[in-house]
Amino acid sequence: MCYVLFNLRSPMSYKIHEVQSKSEHIDVLFSLLASRKYNISHKEQPSYLSHKRFVASHPYRYWFLISLLDSYIGTFYIQYNNSIGIYLDSKYYSEAIPFIIKIIKFKFKPCPALKSAIPQEFYINVPNEDRDFQDVVKLLGCKPVQISYRID
Repeated sequence: MCYVLFNLRSPMSYKIHEVQSKSEHIDVLFSLLASRKYNISHKEQPSYLSHKRFVASHPYRYWFLISLLDSYIGTFYIQYNNSIGIYLDSKYYSEAIPFIIKIIKFKFKPCPALKSAIPQEFYINVPNEDRDFQDVVKLLGCKPVQISYRID
């Protein structure tokens, strides 16, 4: 697996840290997961042990924690299908989302397109209920491409 090591700072002193399977990162990610207001991939909080195994499996192409003034405020990842997941407390949306998108555009290249499987560009999954997040990415010029529905 390829790991990218760099430390970019924004004017607001946001930093990104590559996720590692160490206790500190596992604990922070578990806490961030528990504090989410909106979820896409799960309905219930996983057990700590299940979460620890998930982090150790490092299922994403790239995975980072975001900090501000030495406190972790969120996470983002890039998957092999060029999808991006971003989680932040909404009070950081207006400044941190543009910072994250800038890093992704500057430092990463999408995986090659695969017809009907992988689009040629990055795309962000955003919970339908999270209108504030949607407003920020629209202001950044991101265009919606589809609406997905879960069949329960």
